[in-house]
This record gives sequence, C-alpha cells and structure tokens, in this order.
Amino acid sequence: MNTKLLKTIYVSLAFGAFLTLSACEEYLDIVPKGQKSPTTFADYEAFLADDYIQMSVFDMPEVITLTNERFMSNTALKQNSIDAINYNWNESADRVAMTSSTLPYNGNYKGIETFNIIIEKVGEVKDATDEQKQELIAQAKVLRAMTYFFLVNKYAPAYTDDATAASTRAIVINTGINMEDPLPQASVKEVYDQMEKDLLDAVNTGLPKDVNFGYKPKAGAAHAMLARIYLFSKKYDEAFKYADLALKENSQLDDWIKIYNDNLATITSEPMLGAFVMAYTPGVTLHSRENYVYRQTLSTNYDITVDRAAKFETGDIRLLAKYKLAKEAYGSTVDVYKLFFRDPNPGPGIRTPEMYYIKAECYARQGKLQEALDQLNLVRVTRFLPTEYAPLTVTAGMTQKDVIDLVRRERSNEYIAQGMEYLDMRRFNTEAEHKRTLTGTDVYGNPKQLTPESHLWIQPFPPSSIMLNKDIKQNTK
Repeated sequence: MNTKLLKTIYVSLAFGAFLTLSACEEYLDIVPKGQKSPTTFADYEAFLADDYIQMSVFDMPEVITLTNERFMSNTALKQNSIDAINYNWNESADRVAMTSSTLPYNGNYKGIETFNIIIEKVGEVKDATDEQKQELIAQAKVLRAMTYFFLVNKYAPAYTDDATAASTRAIVINTGINMEDPLPQASVKEVYDQMEKDLLDAVNTGLPKDVNFGYKPKAGAAHAMLARIYLFSKKYDEAFKYADLALKENSQLDDWIKIYNDNLATITSEPMLGAFVMAYTPGVTLHSRENYVYRQTLSTNYDITVDRAAKFETGDIRLLAKYKLAKEAYGSTVDVYKLFFRDPNPGPGIRTPEMYYIKAECYARQGKLQEALDQLNLVRVTRFLPTEYAPLTVTAGMTQKDVIDLVRRERSNEYIAQGMEYLDMRRFNTEAEHKRTLTGTDVYGNPKQLTPESHLWIQPFPPSSIMLNKDIKQNTK
C-alpha cells in the first residue's frame, strides 16, 4: 500500500479528531477525503508503515543543540531562533514565542491517534485470526508507549521520585479515537503508568520473533522499552530484569570493525576543505540485527563540533567511521567534524546496545563495578579498532560514580547526536551525585553555563497547539 493511500485511509478514519491538536487542514489538504476506509487486516497493518507517523516521533534538532553536540555555524547562532537560544543557553529569551512549528508535537499525537485506532478498531475485521489481531494491537501499544516516552521527556520535567512525579504537570494522555474533547494535563507519573500498562499488555500478548518490515516491533521490543522507562523512573531492579529479558530475545551487535574494514578507503581518504558529501551507507539502519524496532525522525544527519569529537577515545570506530575533520568548513575558519556515514536517524528506535548499558548502570548502582564494566566491554569490543581496544577494568580507588560516568560516556558516544545525551542529562540532573553544570562559550565569546535546574531542559509546547485546550499549561518558558 503506497504512502498516498495510507494518508487517504488515515484521513477518512480520523473523523476530524485531530482538529483540537493542530490546524487540521495542513493534513487534510494532502489527499481527498473519503476515498477508502480500512476494512481489512492489511489496511490496519499498513498504518505502522506510514512514513509520516514513523518520522514524527522524536524531532531532535532542539535537544541536540541544547547539549551542544550538533555543530552550528556562527551565522546560524546569531539568528533569532530556538536553535540559537538553546545552543547559547540563553535563559532570558522567550522560547514560547519563538516556537512556531507544530509538527513535532502534533505529529506525535497524530501517531498516537493512529495507534489508538488500531487498538480500538482492528478487532472488527473479518479476515484475520484473533492471534493476528492481538499481535497487531500489542505492536501498536509498544509504539504508543514509545511516543508518550518522547513527549513526556521533551515537554515535561524529568521523573524524580514517585511522589513528586505524581504531582508534576506533564502532557495530555489520550487512549481513544475521539480527540475532539479537551483532556486534562496528566502528571508525569500518570504518563509513566500508562506506558507501563501498554508495555506489560504487549509482553503478556507476545510479539513476533520476526517482522515483515523494520517499523514493526518484534520480540524483545516491549521488554526493552520497559527497561528504558523503569531506568528513567529509577526502578533499577525492574530495569535490569527487563533489559536482561530483552537481551534473551535479541543480544546481537553490529560488527563495526567489519564496517570499518569494508569501507577503509573512504574512511582513510584525505580530509577535504569545506563541506563534503556523505560518502557511504554501511547498512546499519532499518535492517540492523540490533533493532528491536526501527523508527525514523524528520531530522537530518548532523555534523558535530570539535569539542564533542574530542570526547571519543582513540580508536573508537563510532567516530572514525562516521565523521571526518573538515578544516575551515562552510567557507570560514571554523573546523567541524563532518558526517560522511549516512545514517538515517535510528535514534528514536530501540536497539540492543542500550540494554547492555542499562544492565551496566544497574550493576553499578548495586555496587557490582566489574560486572558493570563487563557489560560495557561486550559492546566496546565491537566498536574499537583491535589495535586500540583494551577492556575496562576496575582500578584502585574507582567508585560507583566513576563507573556510572563510564556508562554515560558509552551511551552518549553510541547514540551521538540522537538525543540520548539530552535524555540522560535530564534524568541524572535529578540526582545530587550525578548532576552536572555544563560550561562553554557562546557565539559572541562570552562564558555560558547550563545548570541542572535550568528551564531550558524542558521544551515548550507550540502555543498554537494548546490554544484550543485551555486546560493545558506550559511547563517551561
């Protein structure tokens, strides 16, 4: 089923429900209404391949700009834009007034509405078994939980503890197909409870071992997502349990040493002046054996700053096989690490390395420091040149915090410029021992800092998206 037909199906089924979430005409104008309504199992299954839904999950430019992973030119940083505000850590700027695009926020709720339609309506079709229908509902619940995870961790405060989370305003939850009635703003804990319920339902139903396209969650996806939300809500025993269960379903890791050797000529070619074209795609994307589920974003691939590149260790293929130093890029005197491995943004999906990192962090919090490092080593051995690789071991005086810092470094380097550092900074900033104040220099040469308490760690709702629901209040400014 092609994309145009998918959008036609969506429009005919939505019953105008998206009217309260956006200027609906920007979607309705894409195709004529009423051409086809979903009547078969294949029609509903095709919703999970809708390009728009898959690409509207976690739009990353704002958040990777805030963490200063993404390179931006001096010209761009002097513009009056959200990206410039975030990069320069300008706390006096009015980001709400600057937030004009509704696409990331409304796109998430468009996806949620679609998943709600599958959950509520696919049971009515006559051409599929109960097992097939329940399996598709389980997949939709996994994707709905993933979407709520990105919404609550972008537009609401981080989870601190159960009591605080229960009294902290977050986002709207909607599990039905009628989105016309304004709904109250749920608490952070209520959002996490909804995600947990969806994922446990999916675990109990079961997911297929194999899928016919990578956008559909397969076995291990619900376990992996449960491990993530338990980690972010500080339930470390449960996080460890479900990370381990996910790895029992799939523990495979891509071989970056082979990727490096197969593309050695490109990787070791001479650096170029200025911007140059991304040269190759190793295939570590949609069909990666690491995937529990693959999801795209609307964002493009990003170059990284020289300062960010310096955080990689010598011999780390995640830098060597992706980025190349470009001297005097963009016609200026600025150096930048240009991306030349075209990676179509796997960040919003969920992959096996994250499960190893979750187990490592949970081991560290239990005081099992070498066991934590062993989990990191299982991934690192596939990510470093053999001549440079050395396993991490506990050394004299090494503390729990030291090991957790190593876990954070690995997570950040594995998911460079994919939003993970932003997500991790938010959750660690709620812990006195692990919170960090970032420092640097803004585009004008002035010192800058980003404290754990800064309101910049929460992104503002687009004003136009909340005008029709007076119960919603901004969580930031």
